Amino acid sequence: MERDTKPHFVLIPFTGSISHVIPMTDLGCLLASHGAEVTIITTPVNAPISQSRVDRAPAAPHGAAVTVTAIPFPAADAGLPEGCERMDLLPPQADVSLFFVANRGFGEAVARYCLHGAPRLPSCVISGTCQTWTLGLARELGVPCYVFHGFGAFALLCIEHLFTHRPHEAVASPDEPFDVPALPPPFGCRLTRRQLPPHFMPPTSAGGKALQGMREFDVAADGLVVNTFEELERGSTARLAEATGKKVIAVGSVSLCRAPSLDPQSMSSDASRCMSWLDTKQAKSVVYVSFGSVGCLPQAQLMQLGMALVSCPAPVLWIVKGADALPDDVKKWLRENTDAEGVAGSKCLVVRGWAPQVAILAHPAIGGFMTHCGWGSTLEAVAAGVPMATWPFFAEQFINEQLIVDVLGIGVSVGVTKPIETVLTATNAGGSEAEAEVGIEKVKKALERLMDQGPNGEERRKKAQELKLKAKGIYREMVDTQCPKPHFVVIPWPATSHMIPIVDIGCLLAAQGAPVTIITTPKSSQLVQGRVDRAGQEGSARITVTELPFPAVEAGLPDGCEKLDHVPSVDLVPNFFDATTLFGEAVAQHCRLLTAPRRPSCVVAGMCNTWAHGVARELGAPCFIFHGFCAFALLCCEYLNTHKPHEEAASLDELFDVPVLPPFEFKFARRQLPLQFLPSCSIPEDRLRELREFEMAVDGIVVNSFEELEHDSAARLAATTGKTVLAVGPVSLCGAQQGGHVDLRVGSDDARRCMAWLDAKKSKSVLYVSFGSAGRMPPAQLMQLGLALVSPWPVLWVIKGADSLPDDVNEWLQNNTDAEGILDSQCLTVRGWAPQVAILEHPAVGGFLTHCGWGSTLESVAAGVPMATWPFYAEQFLNEKLIVDVLGIGVSVGVTKPTDSVLNSGNDSGKAKADVGMEMVKQALDKLMDGGVDGEARRAKAEELKAKAKAALEHGGSSYLNLEKLIQFAVR
Repeated sequence: MERDTKPHFVLIPFTGSISHVIPMTDLGCLLASHGAEVTIITTPVNAPISQSRVDRAPAAPHGAAVTVTAIPFPAADAGLPEGCERMDLLPPQADVSLFFVANRGFGEAVARYCLHGAPRLPSCVISGTCQTWTLGLARELGVPCYVFHGFGAFALLCIEHLFTHRPHEAVASPDEPFDVPALPPPFGCRLTRRQLPPHFMPPTSAGGKALQGMREFDVAADGLVVNTFEELERGSTARLAEATGKKVIAVGSVSLCRAPSLDPQSMSSDASRCMSWLDTKQAKSVVYVSFGSVGCLPQAQLMQLGMALVSCPAPVLWIVKGADALPDDVKKWLRENTDAEGVAGSKCLVVRGWAPQVAILAHPAIGGFMTHCGWGSTLEAVAAGVPMATWPFFAEQFINEQLIVDVLGIGVSVGVTKPIETVLTATNAGGSEAEAEVGIEKVKKALERLMDQGPNGEERRKKAQELKLKAKGIYREMVDTQCPKPHFVVIPWPATSHMIPIVDIGCLLAAQGAPVTIITTPKSSQLVQGRVDRAGQEGSARITVTELPFPAVEAGLPDGCEKLDHVPSVDLVPNFFDATTLFGEAVAQHCRLLTAPRRPSCVVAGMCNTWAHGVARELGAPCFIFHGFCAFALLCCEYLNTHKPHEEAASLDELFDVPVLPPFEFKFARRQLPLQFLPSCSIPEDRLRELREFEMAVDGIVVNSFEELEHDSAARLAATTGKTVLAVGPVSLCGAQQGGHVDLRVGSDDARRCMAWLDAKKSKSVLYVSFGSAGRMPPAQLMQLGLALVSPWPVLWVIKGADSLPDDVNEWLQNNTDAEGILDSQCLTVRGWAPQVAILEHPAVGGFLTHCGWGSTLESVAAGVPMATWPFYAEQFLNEKLIVDVLGIGVSVGVTKPTDSVLNSGNDSGKAKADVGMEMVKQALDKLMDGGVDGEARRAKAEELKAKAKAALEHGGSSYLNLEKLIQFAVR
């Protein structure tokens, strides 16, 4: 065996509990991410658990690796049944001391392997609690030995105080409380003797004698490794180092070494059932109940808990351990009062066994966690920002409860005072007949406080979120310094409204440290580069904008026709799709020539770039689709593709239900649906089929939205499609988030004119009118709109296609509106481009008349501006329902028919009649700008969403974390 310059850590978890094996395995993965070589030595039964976590961890730097080595555990030699390699596997009435006898035999086998059989000598041994024999092994190898207890620093500090000062020995009874002043005032810790960790149990208890040997091990070891972070436990880490005279290294939260999401293809049926059920619940509405890997309540206590849970107003996800051993009457009660199948409308889902706790806690539906206060579970809740109701069972859990409730202020106590007997603490064979200490009313009160929406509940949630940000921030900083970021290739669909948000996504990825290449056409490169420059120097330095020729002429298009916006007639739409296919061949050739480190790790493609999936597969990279639609619209489209209710409608105007987001009800006519569901459109049928095949083949969906906006639409979309769905918006804020928001007042003449005119208006007084980059009305409809806009409010009206309007319309505009930006004019018109984001953010703007394109909708949400909705085509009628009926931040003008465009009609829209008259428009605008109760309610809701939009992209926000997940997905 040889020593290498790279350190080799040998980790030996305590084999007796999954709760010790899992965090030590995660610790090994973190060490490997820093470039170390790691060997995890465990038993054959535990090895698959460790290996699965290693397999799911992000890739380590080149040359670093984690090896899981299984050494036989001599259970039978010690008098135990074969395979009894953990305490939860011991049969009833087993002699626990025999497990520790077997563990010593296991230690001898580990020593033989490390000294004589391992391919490389250790540089350091990190030992789980109870593996006291590792100290002799480390000394024989001449390497340091660190102890990993699985406890927090606060609990270890309290234990050190108990060993040193022994206040528990001065009390008269097991129930007399005494102080453990581990932290300075105002924080205290008050315990009874029966609530102490197993170190202080009498030798007569089942595990007492073996566990008391841990003290000598702790004193002799070179240091402590603790699964915590220094900002969490109020100086406990430093105080512990001072009290012990040892190095104390905080390395947590180690559960963050992998993404909390689960691969739908690899989920167990229990896990899939849990996540699908949660996807049907509202944000922050569910109570999650779990008491760890060995947390089994006595039957009487379980019944009291169960009756409280089924009467809880909130939905409950309850993990029941040891369910197979319950008596028949308890099983019958569970069958009759809870749901084991994951029925979407059920109130109490029961899982009898394992559940994906980290993913559950990270799910947006979870609002509270009833926990046994095991340190692993506690840290997982902290990392997810979830407040807790505390029900300690044994070990150091009563100490953890005081940290959670009294020190951190992120929990409420159920009121348990006595530990639950376990194989370690039992002094008799009792337990199954133990009386319930906590009654139903006590549990219900704790749940009410946990889910409380008042000031106290809000304060707990706020503190939990603050700790979540600190936990994520520490881990992010550590990973950023160690792991190379994947290279994203972003390929926008060539239409302005699609290009802008996908380029902003590229900028957000770059701001998180990932290199990004955006592939576009010569005519679009200036627009793309402008968005990149807007994002700020730090992010833009990681972005390469690559121009590739667009074969317009080869496909029969006019030279320079490189965006869908520029296609001159409906007849040439198929030619444009042909050109994009030829463009895809050029993109594929370009990507093949890219070499490390610029070889693509992940492709993010615009919706109609269907060829991108083949490019990604050839490169061995995942492919994500970006539609430009919101999650709600995509959820509706998925329902339409699956159930096809539109095909049963007798006419284009017959209404039918699209029940995708209960309790809200949505009715649509066929003519209001996105293009792919219309009886005919200018996109060829074979192209529409390719689009659907592309959607079904990709690895995931990136959505310009944020999870708090669309009432769980993203989670429902993920459940429906079986794909990863990542909401990463509002992406229009990317420049502002990175400090690179360009001041558009010094931009074009139009921009300066707009902003100067707005500066002259009162706050919230201006109506802004714009129908997107392609929103052109028939002249007759534009006149009706114009007559309505000559109104009591100042109006800023952006008119697209003004140069092609008839002379009489142009004359009316000249006589009734202002194109020069005269400061006291009532209606300023802009003929072409206007700086929409800056306009919406201006304090003078009080309402927005919009076509409901998703980019414009989200920009309005991010600015806190309520809307009047005038959908044109595509998914815009779906968006209108979200704006008006779900979010309550808009009023409908009352449009029922789409406006003709090159995509949905071959008619000459110039001769079309007005569907919406002047009075109809005026009524909607009166409601929009109304200062009454309804108007104030809309404005208040819009302001709330504005704050949530900003928070989503800030460090630790939902969109920020989803960008991290996308990066982690690409690393895999």
